[in-house]
Amino acid sequence: MTLLYGALDPFNVPRHAARFAAEVPGTQVTIVPGVAHMVPQVRPDAVADAIAEP
Repeated sequence: MTLLYGALDPFNVPRHAARFAAEVPGTQVTIVPGVAHMVPQVRPDAVADAIAEP
């Protein structure tokens, strides 16, 4: 599983990512710089890259 966070997201605060990732072994966290809450709309390339990573 991969969790994507926008670095500037005021709702899903990136500092919580490690805590959520720890709940599911093997989870990876990707913080997308310069993006707030709508990562898929603003940076679809970052979402595609995260999905494509093995």
